[in-house]
Amino acid sequence: MTLRARIMVTVFLLGILTYLVFAGGGLDGGVRVSAAGLTLVLVLQRKSSPWNASRVTWYSSLVALIFILSTLMPWPILLMPELRATFFRRAHEAVTLSEDVMDAPAQGGVSFTEEDTSVSMKRQRKVVLGRLSFNAAGTLRFLFLTVSIWAAFWLVVGLPFPFRSRLVQVIVLGAGCIAVLGILGQVVFPQGKKLLWLIAVPHGKSMGPFVNRNHFAFFCAILSPFALLLTVRPHGPHRWTIRDDAAASEGQRPPAPGNAVGLLRIVIYGMCFAALVAGAFFSLSRGGILTLVIGVGATSALLVKSRPLAATVASMLGMAVVLALLLWPSESSRERIDSLRDATETASAQTRFQMWSDALRIWRRFPVAGAGFGAFRTVYPAYKTSDSRKGALHAENEYVQILAEGGGIGTILVVLVTGSIWCSIIYARLGGRVSLLKSRRRFTGPSAAICASQPCTSGVFLPAAAGMWVAMAANWMVDFGARIPLNAVLLGILTAVAVPFSQTMGKSALDAQKNVDEWQRRIVSVLGVIVLTLVLVFGADAYRLDRNGYLGQCSLAKLRKAVQWAPAYWLPWYELGRRLINDDIVRYADGGKLGPVSEAGISMMRQAGAYNPNNYKVWRVLAKTEYGLGNVERADRAARHVVDLRPWLTSEMSNYRSE
Repeated sequence: MTLRARIMVTVFLLGILTYLVFAGGGLDGGVRVSAAGLTLVLVLQRKSSPWNASRVTWYSSLVALIFILSTLMPWPILLMPELRATFFRRAHEAVTLSEDVMDAPAQGGVSFTEEDTSVSMKRQRKVVLGRLSFNAAGTLRFLFLTVSIWAAFWLVVGLPFPFRSRLVQVIVLGAGCIAVLGILGQVVFPQGKKLLWLIAVPHGKSMGPFVNRNHFAFFCAILSPFALLLTVRPHGPHRWTIRDDAAASEGQRPPAPGNAVGLLRIVIYGMCFAALVAGAFFSLSRGGILTLVIGVGATSALLVKSRPLAATVASMLGMAVVLALLLWPSESSRERIDSLRDATETASAQTRFQMWSDALRIWRRFPVAGAGFGAFRTVYPAYKTSDSRKGALHAENEYVQILAEGGGIGTILVVLVTGSIWCSIIYARLGGRVSLLKSRRRFTGPSAAICASQPCTSGVFLPAAAGMWVAMAANWMVDFGARIPLNAVLLGILTAVAVPFSQTMGKSALDAQKNVDEWQRRIVSVLGVIVLTLVLVFGADAYRLDRNGYLGQCSLAKLRKAVQWAPAYWLPWYELGRRLINDDIVRYADGGKLGPVSEAGISMMRQAGAYNPNNYKVWRVLAKTEYGLGNVERADRAARHVVDLRPWLTSEMSNYRSE
């Protein structure tokens, strides 16, 4: 990769991060732009060498992307297990019936008997297709997110240390500014339900560019280890500049910056670290604060052997953070901190425990391939044991959610990709018997293909990257901050800066890699075409077909598509049934017998109730609708179910009881 190409890649990565900042952290369409852009740039970098990291990492990450794509592809339901096929067969029958009754003439039309419908459905079953994912829209979003991380990671892997160093420095400076803006928007100039005082959001407790303050706290927590490292090691990561490539290839180091420059860097990055710490604190996110403390503590511990003075300074800064949290005079802050003493007894914790248990029920029903990445929100209501009517977008525990959504295959791939990255980093740093934290190492043996003649320098960021991952591993127990596009892309970039890089390779290594690079370029090009096609064709639907606001006002055609894309989700069934009844395009009133449109509509609303049995509002509407259409017995059963869920509605439901 030429110097010009490296500069352009670095600038482009910073541009993508800036875009995600002003796109609400990348939500509601931002991630599809980043996925398309990052993939396109990766395709254009014809001379990048992802093999520098690890062949296992390359292959495993590629297989993971193929697995996600396979869950989106339509497959004949004959190839699926019966339980999974039943959902898609039922959705296909409902959509076909909806089209049939809507196409029938209003007067003197065809009489749809149960036998006719059965024959029609048997005819249609031969061409029924299904997916491994129970929410194609959510899986598309997850694919865009994964591709963004994947492309950002491999682009940074192809950058030498000076560019990585500058990239990290700019990211930390920008993160410090974002943290300051978040604090101002929280305590000085309240931003309310607006992102950066500019973009209105309908819900959430916004802070800075994030809709949720927990996501803002996670952002601060994962950047804090790098800000801390730049503060306590002002000379280490900054010694090499972009013009020092020739000296670097010869194993030489330029002179360290003067004391004044070093002191200025300490002050600047120290201020960024303080801003990030304060940002996590002012978010009042208990999970975010714990994540911050764990990340700072892990980074300090990893600096003990190689940099005892830096570790001491880092530990003192960490202790100052904890002390500030414990002694801060704000009443609301003290209440949040005090609640950590009995965190498992709080209502929030109890709700999470119940969600985790329900998510494991989903995994037990679909143990091999899971429900599909991004499908938790659509499947969860059918397996929820709580009598709360509210659904959930996430399981609030990444380990449980990955197991429920990805099943055994998805979980193994996630572990394999993550493990291969860190195994390659640790193997390169250890070199057999060498300390993990030494910043210079000439590779021998199998590592010679990675660094044939140039000492590895990326290890200077290893303590921060490891601290970030330890913090993220702890955060995954209680939140899903890593699924926010801005945080996810940052994780990919900041992990890649710790991966070994070689600018100069031996002749044998270059000859062996020539053919490998050609296959890499072909694979990445094919993947890029697929991703760009999905963005252009299905990009808009990926952000609409499982959203409450959109499904309540979209066309019948989109509702039918939503039922097929998320066959186990109650909402599209409910909206399609309600639309068929309310539109009243074809209504037969022959002796009180329901016409085909109303019959089809009420059957879909019943299915919605079956997929969300604990939502009393659905059954409340169902009881009224059944009673209005003359189904007294079904109305009575629905009313009884409402009373079981909410006894205080007994008086209202008595109007729809048969007694």
